[in-house]
Amino acid sequence: MAWVAMLTLTTASTEAVGQCAIDVCGYWYSENYNSGVPVEYVAIDLIDDQLVCVKMLGDPFVPTGHVTWEGAPLACTFQGSMYATTGWGAQIVPIPATINILSDAHITVNSMAGLLHFFPTTLEHLEYIGIDHTEYPLGCVPCETPIPNVFTPNGDGVNDLLSITCGLSSHLFSVKDRWGNTVYETSAPDPAWDGRNGWDPCPEGIYFWSLITTDDMFGKVRSGVVHLLR
Repeated sequence: MAWVAMLTLTTASTEAVGQCAIDVCGYWYSENYNSGVPVEYVAIDLIDDQLVCVKMLGDPFVPTGHVTWEGAPLACTFQGSMYATTGWGAQIVPIPATINILSDAHITVNSMAGLLHFFPTTLEHLEYIGIDHTEYPLGCVPCETPIPNVFTPNGDGVNDLLSITCGLSSHLFSVKDRWGNTVYETSAPDPAWDGRNGWDPCPEGIYFWSLITTDDMFGKVRSGVVHLLR
């Protein structure tokens, strides 16, 4: 009895085993989809802290709709289900499947129907099939703390620079002291403050940073506090 895979993942969850900080939002395709079509496309978005997979193209007999992969992005491997049938004309039923987020460029779905490999879709793919690639974000793992809250610019080679984490790119980054004076400001995409105001070392204490990222088209200002220790 041969299973024919019908990619439509359904809701199921596992216990989180740690934050899976891998960006998987966007369009994905599989060339080994076993349904009589050459390529299967899906789109993944982050909605209310859950990854949502939307079937875009593929077998016309497969139910199309929104399905939520609970357990991600808290776990890079979690349990779900996918639709499959024992043959053409047979009933489509959900079967258990294991979803593995291997990297930001490779996702697998493993079940009785076989192992499916999914890879990010290129811009050329999207233009060819006529999907608006701007509908989904390029990033999906949220970055709540892009700037550390402590750094120690004492020249020991450890934590000497205050820089952006989470892979963000800066449009404008600035640091002010407690009196509101700007001690550092730059439009460099990867700023790194060494704890000086010009050539003069800044004293220990609390400083206030603000950041506008290059991917924020609305000019949202992120801000926070950093403690300078020497």
